[in-house]
Amino acid sequence: MVTVNCDACRKKMDNPALPFFYFGEFSICESCRDNLESQIRPAIRGKAPFTTDWYDRFVRDSITKAIQKGK
Repeated sequence: MVTVNCDACRKKMDNPALPFFYFGEFSICESCRDNLESQIRPAIRGKAPFTTDWYDRFVRDSITKAIQKGK
């Protein structure tokens, strides 16, 4: 059996069939991913010009902040 822990909220996901997502080296549960997307979406809409390098850096920074807060 595979066990994955969410890096942001530390929630244990025993069943690998449950949705979890990888962003680089981070494993994120579905609820944390939804929270992350709700934070990222307004920032993306206000960003011009949009680059994938900026997006990758912004997502990693947002996940790192969530990990530090434990949310």
